[in-house]
Amino acid sequence: GRLCDLAVYVAFCYFALKMTKYYQTILFGVAMLPVALFLAGSCSQDPVLIGASIFFIAICMKHIFEKEEGKQLGIRDLLLILLPMPFICSIKYVIYAPMFLLFLFIPKGKFKNHQKGIMTAIGIALCVVMMGYQVYMLKAFPFMENRNGDVDLGRQVKFVFENLYY
Repeated sequence: GRLCDLAVYVAFCYFALKMTKYYQTILFGVAMLPVALFLAGSCSQDPVLIGASIFFIAICMKHIFEKEEGKQLGIRDLLLILLPMPFICSIKYVIYAPMFLLFLFIPKGKFKNHQKGIMTAIGIALCVVMMGYQVYMLKAFPFMENRNGDVDLGRQVKFVFENLYY
């Protein structure tokens, strides 16, 4: 499990660094932070989340900063933008969904007709589906975490949904 997590983390970070030509040093620095490397070698969902986040940020930075006149995003580019979304919005990490707003900084001229609106709708739908999946999984399989005493994630989620205005 740890080797697979590390392999996914390394793959996401490698492609992120390969993809962008601006701010590679910063992305490399973030990928090499001690906490990120510690988590990359752990058996948890954190390596996938961190790697996919770095990859998504690199994709957006590439399209935001590269000034290629007349070049519009193709299907491959659009799919690469959507690829990390399920990895970031999975199980208990829907809280990171606002990071996808970075997509809105990509210049409008890089999209054909209504592609930006369609991509925004697909991204929102994907996040909603992942949120629904998360809620379903928490109801179907109660998760008990005993790291700091009796911490019941299911009770916490139930409390949040019952008390939305707190």
